[in-house]
Amino acid sequence: MNAIAPGMILTNFSRHNFTDADGNVVPEKLDQIPQARRAMAPLGRAGEAEDVARAFLYLVSERPRS
Repeated sequence: MNAIAPGMILTNFSRHNFTDADGNVVPEKLDQIPQARRAMAPLGRAGEAEDVARAFLYLVSERPRS
């Protein structure tokens, strides 16, 4: 059995907290996220919806795994 349990993901709902008026991610705003939360993230950063989608596609694919 497999599962996907994403942590902090930048979505349309949360992105406004970390971007400027043009929609660009502002690293200084991301730096405000507590260090402990970032340390728990395998990527060491907030994830994107695409990261979750790729994990899902990998798990449902029929490609043989070695």
